[in-house]
Amino acid sequence: MNQARTVALISPSKSNPPKKQSIGFSFSNDQDAEFITPASQDSGLQVPQRVVHNSLQETKIPNDQRYHYRIVFEEYATTIYDERNLANILKAIADVLFALDLIHSAGWVHRDISGGNLYYHEERKIGLIGDLEYAKKVDAQSLHNVRTGTPYFMASEALSNEYSFYPITPKPPRDPLHFVRSYELDDPMDIPLGMVDPEDPPFNHNALHDIESVWWVLVYTILFNEDAAGPSQNTSARQRLMNELFNGQLNTTSRLPFLRDPQFGTCLPSSFSSSLVPALREYAKHLTAAFAAAEMNYPIIQPLPTPQLYEDCIGAIYTEVIVGAIKNVEMVYVKIRAQDVPGSGQKRSGNHLGEPEGSQKKKSR
Repeated sequence: MNQARTVALISPSKSNPPKKQSIGFSFSNDQDAEFITPASQDSGLQVPQRVVHNSLQETKIPNDQRYHYRIVFEEYATTIYDERNLANILKAIADVLFALDLIHSAGWVHRDISGGNLYYHEERKIGLIGDLEYAKKVDAQSLHNVRTGTPYFMASEALSNEYSFYPITPKPPRDPLHFVRSYELDDPMDIPLGMVDPEDPPFNHNALHDIESVWWVLVYTILFNEDAAGPSQNTSARQRLMNELFNGQLNTTSRLPFLRDPQFGTCLPSSFSSSLVPALREYAKHLTAAFAAAEMNYPIIQPLPTPQLYEDCIGAIYTEVIVGAIKNVEMVYVKIRAQDVPGSGQKRSGNHLGEPEGSQKKKSR
């Protein structure tokens, strides 16, 4: 990174009062949902929005004063959205995982991994990670009280705002007279205890969620692109899978089962299915095992995986065999976007799900 001047500006908080903040899944007309909506003008590819929204458990946003910085870099790098060589993308992803290992080891999480803030630098032949404005220090004593991220790439647990890999243990049935007595005593505050487990810990974004977001970037890449020399012959099946996995809805239920057992069927070009699908399955196997290990002692969550996980995920996607098989694969965009699933409800942004304008080239972080 070359020298850069920074200018600190103090911006007052603009959060709505609690009574005006929406609760539940965020949509484009929510007054407390912030959307950052650029998109690559040259590519014509429709890409997703980043969403910042209150946690389901929160009723107010901390009124913290923040500093605004503008940093200018000399080097240009291509986003993963716009890089056309598949081998370069895998190299970038491998380097990003290495960088995340360092970030996580320092006690931080990124919380906003997407195809628009992961880069490939052609001259230096390296991958880069940027857009750290939502990064947060991991602290067991504090809660990440705002959900952030681009829904296309958010981890499954981050979308549902709850842990999903902990062991399921049967609980004794509740005393049915408990509720009768509550009504008789006219104590309505006691009623919700039958619906909410007081032992459930509040959800916190951890390192594994960043690593899963990288996995979704790869899944997005092979679904929303074609091999120029040998395109898919089953475009309708691919479109259905795009709709299922990348509809932009926070309440989607299809992503966690897909992460546990990635099945692409026959919807991909043969060059993708022969090399990348096994790699993605191997990556997912290591990741889901790490989730299970982290949540083994639920409600105590282990927030930091072992260093071996990063090596395993890099080894799954970036080997001589894989790179040799796809080094000459040049990709072209799929010109259709993921459509809203029938009955899925309100669209998130009117006409399309857009990632910020000018995503084709961004200066490297």
